[in-house]
Order: sequence, then structure tokens, then C-alpha cells
Amino acid sequence: MNNSVKFFVMGMVLTLALVFVILAGIACKDTTPGQNADSGAATTGSLENYENIVIASVGDKNFTLADLLKSPQLYMIIHDQMIVPEIIQQEALSRGLTADPQKIDTQINQIYEQAGGMQQFLDSNVPPTIPQELVPDDVRKTIISQELQQLIVQDRYEKEHGASVDAEITAKWDESPDRYQRRYVEMNPSVVLTDVTLDMVRSLIDEDIKAQWINEHGATLAADLEANYTVKNFLLDAILASIAGSETEESAVEVPPVDENSFPYEQTQTSGGETEGQAVGSGENTDSGNEPTEPEPNPGAGSGQ
Repeated sequence: MNNSVKFFVMGMVLTLALVFVILAGIACKDTTPGQNADSGAATTGSLENYENIVIASVGDKNFTLADLLKSPQLYMIIHDQMIVPEIIQQEALSRGLTADPQKIDTQINQIYEQAGGMQQFLDSNVPPTIPQELVPDDVRKTIISQELQQLIVQDRYEKEHGASVDAEITAKWDESPDRYQRRYVEMNPSVVLTDVTLDMVRSLIDEDIKAQWINEHGATLAADLEANYTVKNFLLDAILASIAGSETEESAVEVPPVDENSFPYEQTQTSGGETEGQAVGSGENTDSGNEPTEPEPNPGAGSGQ
């Protein structure tokens, strides 16, 4: 199984479980006087307020919501497996990019076939602590997100870099002419190595320049795009306020209820016109733009289920 797919699947399922438990626990706790837990917001207090909410146990050892909130991995998962994929999808929408459904299906089928079938894939890669029914949708989301990242980087290359200029191609040739001569001869065995000229390998060099640019910018894509969005991580704000001892009504952080707007983003820089919330790869319109890119049940972030 593709490691990135496996990590994303486990991360997304774990994130859903953790966030729902946390937000449910916060909502169930005692609220500020005059504030109802069903009113749409709950204030945070110190971590001690969550030490009596048991979420797991081993023998006589109980693990509480407070223990979970102290885990650094929790906040990493929320950022990497919920926030970043959503930014990728919204950026793709703003650029008019969509994932090809047939290409996505082909990649998913290849993953399952390599494992001997979907059920074999689930049995081999999903631990018994995770409901197998949640995994197929997350596999699809992972593949779509990866495809969208590639499309975005390629779109950025065309708009920000454009076709390679002669000076750039010549410099690449001067670095290692024998390398391109060998590659050309491999594709054209009848040609003598020393007869290969710069003009004959110009297209090969141009492909290398593009690949290098895409690799370099693809590695920093999430960070580059995140700077253009307003990201609101309410859970992180809440725990930071709790750690700092912010328990007064004036400084307490309010955590909205879990719904389709639980982790909203505002795009502060657009690349042309308003979008209508067209779900990537689905052909269906949505109001929030947070729906999955294909019309399937969404066990992912922000479903409120």
C-alpha cells in the first residue's frame, strides 16, 4: 500500500474520532453561568475540567480527555490531515482544476488489486480499532488530494515559470551534455553518441527543468498556499487558552458546535472571480465548498456526524 495513502487514512479516521470526542466532551462540561451547552458555544477552562471524562482504560488505568488534549500528535493530525487537504481543495476550485474521476478510480483499483481485493486491503492495513467502513472514502479523498496537488503545482509552473528560455536550457546542457546524449541514444539507438547536439535534446532538457521546478515547489506547496488562507483552528486556540489559564469570561475561547462550518477558511487572495462552490471531481454544487470532491458519503472533517 502507498505509504502516504496509509498514513492519511489512519490519520483521518483518528482525527475524526479524537475531534468528535473532544468537542463532545467540551460541550458536555459545565458552562459559564448563564450559558447553555446547547446554545452553540462552550467556553474552555483548565485541563483539570476534563480529567473526569474517561475516554479509554487499560485495567485500572483510565485515560481522560485531559490526557488526550496534552498529546502534540493530535494538533499535528488536525493540521496535516484536515486543514491542509481542505486548503488544497479550495485552491484547486479557485484555479478551475478538477480531478479526473476515471483516473482516480484507476488508481484506487490498482491499490486494491495489489492487495488482492478491497477486503484483503482492509484486513491487511486497517487495525481492528478502526471501523473498516470508514476507510474506502478516505482512500478516495487521499488519492484526489494527491492528484489536485500535482495539478496545482503544474498550473503554477505554467503561470509562474512558463516555457524554458534558451539561456536556461543551454546552462542545463553545459552542466552535463553527456547525460542528455546518453538519454537520447537510449531512445534512438541508431544515433551515434557524439553526434547528439543541444538542439536534438532540447525537449528533454525542458522536461527536466519543469520536473525540477515542480519537485521543489511541490515540497512547499502546503505552506505556500496556507499563507493565502485564514485558518481557524478552534481546538488549538482553546487548549492554548486553557494552558495559559485563561478562565475569565473576557478571555475564554468559544468553541462552535460541530457542523459543516466547524473548520472554516476564508480565502484572502483569489486568482480570479468568485467560485460557486463546485465540488472538485463531483460535478455537484455545494454551499460550503467543504464537501468531498466526489458524490460519496463523507466521513471526513466537518461533517457534523
